[in-house]
Amino acid sequence: DAKTINGQKVMIKVKDDKVFVDNAQVVKTDIKASNGVIHVIDTVILPKEKDKEKESKMKYQWRWHIDLMKKGGILNATLFLL
Repeated sequence: DAKTINGQKVMIKVKDDKVFVDNAQVVKTDIKASNGVIHVIDTVILPKEKDKEKESKMKYQWRWHIDLMKKGGILNATLFLL
């Protein structure tokens, strides 16, 4: 297992000399980037439902904090959350 940046756990396994992250196959490895090393997979890994609920709650909390900062005159810009 490994943990993604959003805290989701993904399963890493080797089958027939191929590496998989959940159901995505690693197709290219060790690509140097400015902030580390990249491994390319052949499928997008989406958050599990439980993680989507957690993400939605986090967005709500941020909106609440942003609204408070706007009302208090601390924040004058509009932020967009995906």
